[in-house]
Amino acid sequence: MCQVPAVAQVLHCELSIRRTRASATIVPLIYDTMLSKHKRLLSSSFIKGFIMRKNPESDVNRQFLRLIRVEYLQRLARSLPESVMDKSWPEAPSLCKEASQILQALHRRILVRNYFLNMSSERKEQLRWKLEASELFKGKKSSYSNGVEVPFVTSHLPSSLKQQLELFQNEYLENSDVISYSLPVTKYDRHGYRERRWVLILTTKCIYLVDAKNFKIKHTLHLKALPDACINVSSRSDGLVVLQDRGANIDLKKQGDLILDLGGFLIECLSLTFLLTENRTSLNIIQNDTIYHHIGDGKVGTIEFRRGVCPCITRSASRRALHVLS
Repeated sequence: MCQVPAVAQVLHCELSIRRTRASATIVPLIYDTMLSKHKRLLSSSFIKGFIMRKNPESDVNRQFLRLIRVEYLQRLARSLPESVMDKSWPEAPSLCKEASQILQALHRRILVRNYFLNMSSERKEQLRWKLEASELFKGKKSSYSNGVEVPFVTSHLPSSLKQQLELFQNEYLENSDVISYSLPVTKYDRHGYRERRWVLILTTKCIYLVDAKNFKIKHTLHLKALPDACINVSSRSDGLVVLQDRGANIDLKKQGDLILDLGGFLIECLSLTFLLTENRTSLNIIQNDTIYHHIGDGKVGTIEFRRGVCPCITRSASRRALHVLS
């Protein structure tokens, strides 16, 4: 009789063990069954969403469309352009086209803003100078692409003339008048087109044309009066400039028009000149092959532009015309 409780206790323990083992087997089986069912539901929902991805958003395709947006934004975040010069942008699915355009414009503004905030004052002036050149000559003069592909500089004088330039500034210029640009140029006489070696000195107030030997002033052109003059250039790749007086009070009426060859720096020089004057009305880009200029005493000279293998400027046999090959 005393052994009955012990036997019952053993049976109870064995039964508990069997129940535990059964639970350990059944629970994973139930879990696997539920997981498999959930996967089937997800796969079915995903397939239905893919099929109806181009339809208006609904309960059927909402989850799939959300996945498309998330995937695109993650891909976009990994491949955002880091430079202002990089204009690439990841292709967006049709669902994200509008958002992509907004994000691209916003990101572009951020890049440009950061670029300008980190830019030096010298670099900003260089860009303003380049922009002026673009607005004046792009698509209008053949030498534009060659004239702007390198950085603009403020002086092309050889080292042997720099000391004379400093003496010129100390002797002739006021403290408020600062030299902005200097360039060796060739001046052509109106009669016979004889060449003269001059230096063009551009300041914040005037254009000085001086003799290259002794820096003696030959002409002074006030920038305030320049909009009333006419600066003629051809549409070709030459560097010739014909400055005509239209009542600008620049001392050219009696002597006739001023003919200068700026070489390969015409765009650089004139762009800075117009940037300082803040007026472009005096620029005249000639589309035909001839420019007529005033010699003086009512006489007229001719400058003819022609195509040639080697760029050069020559006088006609009669010395009554100037031939510009470009």
